[in-house]
Amino acid sequence: IYSNRIGVFNTMGINANSPLAGGEEFLIVLNAYDVAGNSHEITNSFKVDNAKPYVNIPVVNNHIRGNFAIPLIVQDANIVGARVVWIDGNMNENQIGQVNNISTDYTGTILWDTTEMTNGSWTVKLIAYDLAGNTNVYTKQFVVDNTAPVIENIVTGDVANKLILSADLTDNEELEYY
Repeated sequence: IYSNRIGVFNTMGINANSPLAGGEEFLIVLNAYDVAGNSHEITNSFKVDNAKPYVNIPVVNNHIRGNFAIPLIVQDANIVGARVVWIDGNMNENQIGQVNNISTDYTGTILWDTTEMTNGSWTVKLIAYDLAGNTNVYTKQFVVDNTAPVIENIVTGDVANKLILSADLTDNEELEYY
């Protein structure tokens, strides 16, 4: 109990070495009394959130080109927002896009214009945060390939009524033949 010229105050604290369990509901009741006997009571409840948001970039094929819609999944009871960045050669984060004012789980996309990127491997991060300040990061490698394959030296022929075709195919990535 502490006192001064204005009145007497009851104080209560929480031991910082004993964190409150996450997910539990707590009730705080504050009572104030003055020397004349006047009182005031305030009751407030709160819930502890120690859980990081769930984040995912559910992409099967990480070879991309042009304007690519990055799929995002962000889940948390108290989610606020998320942002997506790419990492440059100096380890700087460069923003691709963000989603703000999320009140529930989020499933959607953010568009990434890769046409100004050099071909090659790029790291993309999805960073989500909730009301309690919990954050989580999901990292995904993408291979940007904005260069079309080259077809050269096409040769055709006819041998015993069968068409013969040959060509040289090159690309900066692995080729698929159809």
